[in-house]
Amino acid sequence: MAETKGNSCPVQPSSNEANKANEVIECPFGFGTRATSTEWEKAIAPLCCPLCHALLYETQRATPCGHCYCKTCSFKVKDCLLCAADIEEFANAADVDSDVESFIRAHSHNIDLLQSDQTPSTQTSESETDVLLKRTTFLLYQALKAQKGGNSASALSRLQQAESELMHKKEQSCVNQRSIILGKLSDILCSENEPGKAAKYIEQACLLLENDLSTGEQLYEKELLGVLSTSHGKAGDIYALLENDDLAISHYSRAVALKEQLIGLDANADTSMSLQKALLLTKLAEILNLAARKRAYDAQRVVESLGQLDHSTLSERDQNVVEYVNNSIAFILGE
Repeated sequence: MAETKGNSCPVQPSSNEANKANEVIECPFGFGTRATSTEWEKAIAPLCCPLCHALLYETQRATPCGHCYCKTCSFKVKDCLLCAADIEEFANAADVDSDVESFIRAHSHNIDLLQSDQTPSTQTSESETDVLLKRTTFLLYQALKAQKGGNSASALSRLQQAESELMHKKEQSCVNQRSIILGKLSDILCSENEPGKAAKYIEQACLLLENDLSTGEQLYEKELLGVLSTSHGKAGDIYALLENDDLAISHYSRAVALKEQLIGLDANADTSMSLQKALLLTKLAEILNLAARKRAYDAQRVVESLGQLDHSTLSERDQNVVEYVNNSIAFILGE
């Protein structure tokens, strides 16, 4: 399939060729100003996996029927879901992968057609940022479909593709979009038992939003506080799982502070928001208690390593230290 330029259809003849023929050239995928959402979904169907229902990723073509599946999904299929044929083998289908990528570049910003059955009468001009936001929203939508269909590899790939396109954009709408995608990347990696990788993405999301909060417009302050508090809460959960108490405490503490700030700004804060604050405080208390017990055991081992202490040889100050340490350890450990 030919390389696309701008937002033109990757397989549609150029406007010069169309003028020569004095005819309206329709996109062979079925997309254009007259496409309804039903037609849009019907046209995209050949580019979607029958199992996970998202856009094909690392496409495999079945023999003998020729129907295509994502690589991850192909391991789960013995009989074709579309025609019931016995699948003998799968082979790479790079041509389909090329079609999918061409479609994303050329048409994925028309995702709004999926949300309405209205037929656009005219083609309105959109800014580069608008097109980018729609394309990355489409990729997020496909990632969610893939994840729901059990295809995490596809979901991660679409999210990483969207995040890379937004990486160097400074517009607040793009920053917010990127933070959402980073958070979703973190969620999926956690579900795949890779908390270390998940931490990297949620940290990026927190940094982005913290910077946005310090420089953003007042109009978005409440929204940012809510998203940022949630992001710090997620980061706390991940670091607690990684047994990194210090970072877990730091993120939970920041999440609590942000939630308190948000409640202070909203005179109509509901019960749910207060319960979210209570939940964060409980998680913080748990990790503080766990950290305290770990450090108490560490202190106990230090004292024990000194052997049997002869208090008569200790200075008054050292005797007070030993008494304080032993009493505190007993209190923390409940002894």
